[in-house]
This record gives sequence, C-alpha cells and structure tokens, in this order.
Amino acid sequence: MPRRVAAMSCLMLAFMLGTAASARRAMPNNRSGYSYRYVWWVGVALAAVCGGRAVLYLAEVMQAQNALDLKAWNAVFMVPSVLAMPCLTMGTIMIIHDRMLAEREREANTDFLTGLMSRKAWWLQAERCCAHALRTRRPLALMLLDIDHFKQINDTLGHAAGDAVLRHFGLLATATLRAGDHVGRVGGEEFGVLFPDMRAEAAMEAAGRLLASVRRTPCSHADGAISYTFSAGVADWVPGENLQGLYARADAARSTRPRRQAAIASKGRARPRSRWRPRPEAQLSRRERVSCFMMRSFSRCQSFSRAVSRLS
Repeated sequence: MPRRVAAMSCLMLAFMLGTAASARRAMPNNRSGYSYRYVWWVGVALAAVCGGRAVLYLAEVMQAQNALDLKAWNAVFMVPSVLAMPCLTMGTIMIIHDRMLAEREREANTDFLTGLMSRKAWWLQAERCCAHALRTRRPLALMLLDIDHFKQINDTLGHAAGDAVLRHFGLLATATLRAGDHVGRVGGEEFGVLFPDMRAEAAMEAAGRLLASVRRTPCSHADGAISYTFSAGVADWVPGENLQGLYARADAARSTRPRRQAAIASKGRARPRSRWRPRPEAQLSRRERVSCFMMRSFSRCQSFSRAVSRLS
C-alpha cells in the first residue's frame, strides 16, 4: 500500500513539473506574464507536496490509512490536493484570456493586407523612437514612400491586382530592410519606414536597395507579372522636433521628387493605359520566374504560419 501511494505521488509530481515547465516556456516577453507565473507557482508548489508525500511513504514515516481520518499528515496533503484542480483551472482560464487579448492586439496592430504595422501601431512606435532618440542623442531617419500610379493599376487591372501589389511590396520590404527598421502602412498605397541609428544618406541607400529589389522581382498575379516603382522622401530627425514636424518634412521631400512611371509591360517600357496588361509568366526571364516562385512560396508559408499561430 505505501508503495502504491508513493507511485501515484511520483506520477502527480511528474505531471505538476510538466505543467510548470510548459507555463515557463510559454511565458511571453513583450507583455505581462502574470497568469503564466501563477500557473508555474501552483505547479511547483503541488509538485513539492507530491514529492514530499512520496518520500514520507517510501521512508515509512507515514502509514497507509483512511484519508478521512482527522490527522495532521492527512490535512497537510489533503488541502493542496483539493485546491489543485480549482487553482489550475483558474490559471488556464487566465492564460486563455491573455492569449485572446494578445490575438486582438496583434490584429489591431497589423495591417491585414500587407502584414506590416497598422497606421496606429506605426505612429505609436514612431513616437517611442523619437523619445528614445531624444534621450540617447542617437540619429533617426524617416522615409515616406508611395507606389507610383497605383490608381492606374487598380483602374486597369482591378483591385485584386492592386491588393497583390501591396502584399508583394510588404513582403519585399520585410525581406530587404533591417530587422530593426519599423515599416508600416500609413495610407492606401503609402508606407512609412523608421530607421533608428541611421542618417538620411544611409536611409536613401536603403531605399535604393528596396527599389532595386522591387524592379528585380515583379509582382506575380493572374499568371502574369506586374512591374511597378515607388517614390520616396527622407528626412532626418532634429532633436526636440515632434513627430508631426518630421512627418511633414519627409512628406514634402517625397512630393518634390519626380514621379516614376509604373511599367506593366515587358522590357520595362510603359504601354498606353488602355493596353496595360500583366505579362504572361511564360514570357518572363528565368530569373524573374524563379523570383516569382520564391515570392509565392514565401507568401504561402507566411499565411500558413499565421493560421498555425491563430490555432495555437
């Protein structure tokens, strides 16, 4: 009988330690982890109780007896056992609630079409970057860009093609820019990029690399390819300047730059508006076909990872 009680206690010990380890491993880094810490502490405490009971029974300090006898050892081990399930249930509910809030927050802060930051989330991040630059006296650059002749793409090829171009640009921006750069969709076809610890000259070089990537990798849509460009304006943050002033200067710099003609034609030559058509994929070069295939695969992997994250 004592060995049977000790074996059950060891089984409960393993279960509680696994619960505590799972809560510790799933604890988030970017928000409060109170519910996870609560489950961790409950699991550790109950594991200690189960381990102590197993040791006492194996050492024959305690003898198998009626669990309802009013004795000190029974009370010590009975109370935690009774409270175990209610405490773990409450912790599970708190974790589920925390994950639901995190999912809603992620949906509010992410643009559903491009996967980039939404305007509100990007603006809040920009204010934090300005405050950090003011405290540390570090440089900060802002780039505003918009896709050239985007309305013509929508009017000629349809809004589905325009959505494909926006998604394509979001994927390229994420893959081309640094991990620490903050990219957000601030308008219909307008995007904002914050470059911490970077001057305007380096930001323009990053814009050139992004433009080269856009030209090198056309957007694949409806068995064809849509080539496009964008225009950008860059401004350096001036210490003491608010975000509205920095945004206005970058917008003015973008407005004064010459617009580039969007090309939805082969060999980069723009056709008349009434004849704009995406190129059939069979007419693309080998490098362009490989680029389109890789972008489609990356987009599908990103959609699959989002679906998995929602289910988890």
